Amino acid sequence: MAADALPAAVHMIDYAYSTQGVFYHGTISDLDGTPKSTWTISVKDHKSQFDQPIDQETFSFLWNGIASYRIFKVSLVQGKDTPLDFYHFQIIGTAFRKNGQAKGENYMISPSEPDPEYKQWIKKLNVPLVAPKKETFFEKMRNTFKFSS
Repeated sequence: MAADALPAAVHMIDYAYSTQGVFYHGTISDLDGTPKSTWTISVKDHKSQFDQPIDQETFSFLWNGIASYRIFKVSLVQGKDTPLDFYHFQIIGTAFRKNGQAKGENYMISPSEPDPEYKQWIKKLNVPLVAPKKETFFEKMRNTFKFSS
C-alpha cells in the first residue's frame, strides 16, 4: 500500500528478508483499527500466507521501538533510490501519517545485529522462521504450512 493511500490514523510495519532460499515477508498494521500480523513465506514455487496473533501491547512495543531505538536511527535508508538488499539485510519499512501527511521510511539491519534492544524487538516481531535442513526441509514446510499454487 502506498503511504499516500493510508487512512487518517494508521501505522504499518513491513518486514522482508531472504535467507537459505526462503523469503519471509510480514505486514503488521492497524489498518482497520485492530493490530494484525500477516506473513508470507516463499520457498521456490511454494508460497504460504497466514496470520499470526498480535495484541495491541506488542504492536505498540514494535512501533515505539522503531521510533526510539538507536539501531533504527542508524539504519535508516537515505534516499528513495537506494536499493533494498533483503538478501544481506532485514528490511523493515514503515508507513504512517504525520501532521496529515503520508510518510514512509525503510531500514536495513544486519541479521546478526548484536544490539540487545533490536534482538528484543525482532523477537517480539515473531518472524515465523523456518530452519531448513536439506533432507527434511520440504517435508517440514508441507506439514507446517498450507501452500497455494
